Amino acid sequence: IAVTVFGTGGRLTMTPDPVNAGTIEIGKSISLPVTISNPTSMPRRIISLDVDPTLSAWTLEEHVVNEIINAGASRVVNIRFAPTVVGDASTRLVLVDAERCTTVTSIALIGRGREPDPPPQHVAQLRIDRFSVPPESRVKIPIHWDADISAAGLDCAEINVTFSYLSLTVDSVTVGTMTDVALASTFADGA
Repeated sequence: IAVTVFGTGGRLTMTPDPVNAGTIEIGKSISLPVTISNPTSMPRRIISLDVDPTLSAWTLEEHVVNEIINAGASRVVNIRFAPTVVGDASTRLVLVDAERCTTVTSIALIGRGREPDPPPQHVAQLRIDRFSVPPESRVKIPIHWDADISAAGLDCAEINVTFSYLSLTVDSVTVGTMTDVALASTFADGA
């Protein structure tokens, strides 16, 4: 009986190991490259490339099953990390390749999810200058920002107007009514 034994002839390798995504905010993602190299003297076929154990935060951006990596060649595959929960989201990327024999290679996938940053808030005080109005006219109160807010890079603003103690000096009032408040604003670039 003659038995012929073939060695594996080597295996495909993956770099870097580990793939470290760092800490990413939930709702955001990062794409990281993984290089699959064939240091052997024979072409090798990718049988499978999977995240194992499966973890929804890690996904391959392309499928490479049945691709052949020629001797001395390499192929870059992108893997995306998009955490959905706070905390550790580490797993492994497992590559099965074959020529005459099947080999398995794996590398670590490391990442953490964190809470999203709260949106930035800027408080800008408002200033009311002294003013006077003639009798029988509607009161118009000019209100100004008390700071330059152009550096805040605003794309929207929320303005809350509340009345606290209001002191009016009035010569004489026999009958008075309070009309509804009308708020008008004007914004100009660089102002």
